[in-house]
Amino acid sequence: PPQASIGTGSFRRRAQLLRIRQDIKVSDIRGNVDTRIKKVNDSKYDAIILAEAGVRRLNLFNDKFKVLDFEHFIPAVGQGALGIETRKDDSTTISTLKIIEDPKTRDEVIAERYLAHSLGAGCQTPLGAMALTKLNELHLKARLYSVNGEICLEVEGSGSIKTREYLGQKLGLQLLRKAEEYPLSLFNLSRE
Repeated sequence: PPQASIGTGSFRRRAQLLRIRQDIKVSDIRGNVDTRIKKVNDSKYDAIILAEAGVRRLNLFNDKFKVLDFEHFIPAVGQGALGIETRKDDSTTISTLKIIEDPKTRDEVIAERYLAHSLGAGCQTPLGAMALTKLNELHLKARLYSVNGEICLEVEGSGSIKTREYLGQKLGLQLLRKAEEYPLSLFNLSRE
C-alpha cells in the first residue's frame, strides 16, 4: 500500500526499493530469519525482504512469499554462493571439497568480487552484480545505486572465463568513473 513500511538489512535492497517507490518507508531490520518473519506477522512491517536462498534452505518458503525479479533487484556480489575455508594442510577436507565445488560458480563469484574490489565497494555500498557463464563465456552485469535510490549506474560486459578477473576489474573501474561524476558519498564510496 502507499506509505508501506518495508524492513531490510541491506543498503542495496533499500536503494532498489526506493528506486521503484519513493513513498515507502524502508526501515533497518536485524535478527535471524524467524525473528524477521515474526515482525511481519506481528504487524511491525507491511513486508520484509529476505534472501530467497536462506528462506528456502530453512524450508520456510510458502505462498506468502514473492520472489522479486532480477531486473529491479539485482543480487549482491556473491549472493547465494557458499564459501568454505579450510586449513592449508588439511588435505582430506580439501580433497572432499574439490569434489563438490562448482567451478562455474567460482568463476562467477571471482568476477563479481574483482568488480566490487576495483570499485572500492564495501558492505554498505548499494551494489548489485550478476555474473553468468555459458560454455566458456562469462557475462557480468552490475548496478551501483545512490543510497536514496535516485541514481542507478549500470555496466555490463562479456569475455572468456579465463579473463574473469580482468572483466570484473574493468567493469568495476567503468562503474567508478561513472560514480565520480557525483559525490562518492552518495554511493557510500570514498577515494581511500
